[in-house]
Amino acid sequence: MLVNVQDVVFPKPNICDVEEMYYRKIGIPSSNEIYRDKIVFKNRQRINFDTYFNCFSLEKWFKYTFANTNISLKLVASGNFNVSLLHMFMNNGNLVIKNVGEYNISSKDQKEFFFEYQTENPFGCLAFDLVANEGDSVLYSASYVSDVNEKLNDVKLGIGICTFKREEYIKNNINNIKTYILNNQNSDLRDNLEIFISDNAQSLNEEELKNNHVHIFKNKNTGGSGGFTRCMIESINYNRKERDKLTHLILMDDDVIFDPSSIERIYRFLTLIKPEYADAFIGGAMFRMDHQYIQFASGEYYHAERIGNPIETYNNNRNLLDVRQIVENEIITNANHQAWWCCSIPMEFIRMDNLSMPFFIKYDDIDFSIRNMKTLVLLNGVNVWHESFEMKYSAQNEYYTFRNYLICSAVNNKPFTKKDALFLLKNNFHHYICNYKYWEIEHFCNAFNDFLGGVDKFKKIDLEQFHKSILPKGYKMVDVSELPVKFSEDKYYQDINYFPNWSKLKKNFQKFTINGLLLPAKGFSVLGMWGGGYEQTYRKKFLIRYEINTKKGFILKRNRKLAIKMLFLYNKTKKKIKKYFDKAYKEFQSRWRELITIENWNNYLDLKK
Repeated sequence: MLVNVQDVVFPKPNICDVEEMYYRKIGIPSSNEIYRDKIVFKNRQRINFDTYFNCFSLEKWFKYTFANTNISLKLVASGNFNVSLLHMFMNNGNLVIKNVGEYNISSKDQKEFFFEYQTENPFGCLAFDLVANEGDSVLYSASYVSDVNEKLNDVKLGIGICTFKREEYIKNNINNIKTYILNNQNSDLRDNLEIFISDNAQSLNEEELKNNHVHIFKNKNTGGSGGFTRCMIESINYNRKERDKLTHLILMDDDVIFDPSSIERIYRFLTLIKPEYADAFIGGAMFRMDHQYIQFASGEYYHAERIGNPIETYNNNRNLLDVRQIVENEIITNANHQAWWCCSIPMEFIRMDNLSMPFFIKYDDIDFSIRNMKTLVLLNGVNVWHESFEMKYSAQNEYYTFRNYLICSAVNNKPFTKKDALFLLKNNFHHYICNYKYWEIEHFCNAFNDFLGGVDKFKKIDLEQFHKSILPKGYKMVDVSELPVKFSEDKYYQDINYFPNWSKLKKNFQKFTINGLLLPAKGFSVLGMWGGGYEQTYRKKFLIRYEINTKKGFILKRNRKLAIKMLFLYNKTKKKIKKYFDKAYKEFQSRWRELITIENWNNYLDLKK
């Protein structure tokens, strides 16, 4: 049986206008025209499909699916073309591009053509190259196909989106799904997709989004973990009522843009997945929204042994217009968790006794992955575009990050001791006190204190009301033109790269004076949202935290009274850690299952029992 395993896709208006993410015109300047359903070639024009969206990840399809014996290229075209089949892979650190087939096709009318790839090994990627031998030659469509003997898996996908006041994003993404999938007679997913939206702000216009396959639920603002859990609960309820049951639920952020072809790619992959990988999670990469060809992450690893900084991001800041980086990006890694900006989870793991941790935000996806995921598959062309994290700095996130990191470590029996906790407290206190981030000190001390309260205290937290209580304890980003101080970007680059070679005496004096806090202040520094070494902040009157992409920032002022207050809070928290940490850690280790049940979530979400 000949199966279409991956479509070649073209740019779509209002989704991604970087043409070279889909195909690259060689030798003739690229136009700004965005094609939706065909490409009309000029005479002698060459177009290469060795791109992020349109190369074929041979190694992953070979390893995980039945489409592993032969792959062919199917073209639907008219006119006259030279066709080159390409096999791209890494060999001892070198990029190899092999031509594995040369053909000429000619037809006055639209016609199908098939070409089988003859590869010597199942590594790297497949791609192809077309050269038009006459003007107005047309490529209508292309796809990678395989002759499969096994019965296709029955697959029905759900998409779970948690949203809070992101109406425009939701509206645009749902409209794109309607256009390219739900209202598209040619889409395999047309009758195999259901969308569950947890409206945490209860602000969506349901009439605008109305569709038989779109299900909207008003939800308390219980954060991302509460919204995604609501989607899990409703997907379970859907399967209890419907004959055609969901097999997988894709969790996606609300503040993203994605090409609906990503969802179709996940679907086709799952219809062909081997039984031994039926429990695999399928992950999507995150790209920057402001530079759509830059990948922020594709796969992450949770290092339990790395205290306080356990997350390693793979394939960070890749320029995926570059062929070498595209091929390197496809190498299978040992990534052990997938963020919920785009993550397909088999429904066998989504149960009423195996829901998300009630973390509000941060670490819910990490914890769920560590507890449940055995295999993670990351496919080219499965991605979202997301606002860069630099634009979303929040002091309040320090509370959730530290508290949930401690709980996640205990739940998953990771090696973490009282000594580690004290080191983490001390290390972060010193960093933040030198950077005048007094709110952050309060937040991470409170995070430790709430963890030390144990499971019962944690279960009593009203997620919505608690979040409201810490919201004022943060910073407001404003356009730098509104700041009372003028500065240049030259100063920003100068300050972030200022790392003088201080003598041992100077370093000791810096520590003794608490980074100059005991001395008169002078000058200021301009730094990014994160980081800030003691050399950059020493004795400064204030610091400007600057986000270069949006030209926004805020000011942090040196304040001795607040610094002393935070020192007292730090010492108080240190004493409590020494007294209660071991007991709290063991309690979360033994009782964590109470937190992920429908009974517990009914209380958080005020759902009927």
